[in-house]
Amino acid sequence: MITHDLNLAPDADRILVVDRGRVVETGRHDELLARGGAYSRLHRSNNAPMDTGNRGRLSSPRPAPAADAAPPGFPA
Repeated sequence: MITHDLNLAPDADRILVVDRGRVVETGRHDELLARGGAYSRLHRSNNAPMDTGNRGRLSSPRPAPAADAAPPGFPA
């Protein structure tokens, strides 16, 4: 399986971390986290709460644009 969803990675028997077309790390989820390398950084950034500066409140990602909305730079 190839995925960009790091939530699926912990269930994998083996994880290969690819950066710019090269395998930079390989191992199990717990091993890669313990190494503190690229996988660990990706995992931390993927699981960090979003801070908006709104007095400590967390916010969810912006809602998706409406299906009929014009892309940026195009007239509506």
